[in-house]
Amino acid sequence: MRARTRFAQHFLEAAWVRKVAACIAAAPTDAILEVGPGRGALTLAVAEAGPTMTAISPFTGISSSA
Repeated sequence: MRARTRFAQHFLEAAWVRKVAACIAAAPTDAILEVGPGRGALTLAVAEAGPTMTAISPFTGISSSA
């Protein structure tokens, strides 16, 4: 899958996924809405902490939920 840079779409590398997920510091009691989840790398990393996750994408064929 290619990033659609004209829509400012970029896919995170694994090292950045870990850093961003650590900064979010989600708790099991959190409810998180992610707009534009891309491939879901960040969605899945944040979901490991146990919050309720909802991810929506304006692009067809790209969505993620955990």
